[in-house]
Formats: sequence, structure tokens, C-alpha cells
Amino acid sequence: MDVSFRQAELEDCEGIGACIEEAYKEYVSQIPDLPRVSEGILNHVGNDLVWVAHNRQQILGVIIVIPHDEYAIVANIAVHPDHSGLGLGRSLMNLAEAKCSGLGLNELRLVTHVAMPQNISFYKGLSWVETYRLGNKVHMVKKCEQLD
Repeated sequence: MDVSFRQAELEDCEGIGACIEEAYKEYVSQIPDLPRVSEGILNHVGNDLVWVAHNRQQILGVIIVIPHDEYAIVANIAVHPDHSGLGLGRSLMNLAEAKCSGLGLNELRLVTHVAMPQNISFYKGLSWVETYRLGNKVHMVKKCEQLD
């Protein structure tokens, strides 16, 4: 399959929303306090760092990163379930880490849910470290390697 990665554009918002909704579909009924996962896409694309994986016909994956002074928050990462297992999530995380390193940020942070153990395992496999749990939320961090 021919997959490309690029920064998201405003025209991608509908496809990004559809991808995110499909990726989280199985969790919506399992996690009662799961926030509306595709909310605010237009704002994110206009103001934050958003990359998509696509194959010209559709958005296959997306990562939304909100930069702060010394760190960035991975607000969302999603891969359409029809395209999982292809390394798209790993590639999107690598893009985010490279960009944050290039901006001089020290670390990436994210929050996931206890009810998503495969996500926790995925992040740990990418050298993320669990920092604490609060309720059903799992907070994780990854130090950014600074680019020379």
C-alpha cells in the first residue's frame, strides 16, 4: 500500500474526524468517561501540530500534538482499524518526536486509559514511561532527544 505522511490541512478535518471515530469506536461503550475523541479537530489543525498518514483516497492515521514552552502533549493519535498493524502509529509518533526535538522541547506527554492496555503496551514499546495513574487515566512521558 502506498502511504504518505504530511502536515494536516483544513481540508483534511472531515477525514481526520472519521479516522478518529473509527479508531475509538470499540472503546466508546466500554469507557463511560471517554471524551468526544474527534472534538476540536478544526482548532487543532489551525493551531497545533497535526500530521496525517494517507493513501490519497483517505486519512489512515493522525497525530495531534500541542506544543508548550518546554514540552508537548500528544492530544490524540489514531489509526483507522482497517490499517492497523502497518506501523503507521509508530511512524506518526516518530514524526512528532522529531518535530518536538527540532523545536527544542524536552519531552512529550500523553494521557491514556487503563481500559486501553494495548495502547499502554504500544507506548511502552516506544520507550514511553508511565509517570502516574489518576482514576482510570494513565499519564506517560517520553524524553525527546535533541537534534544536533
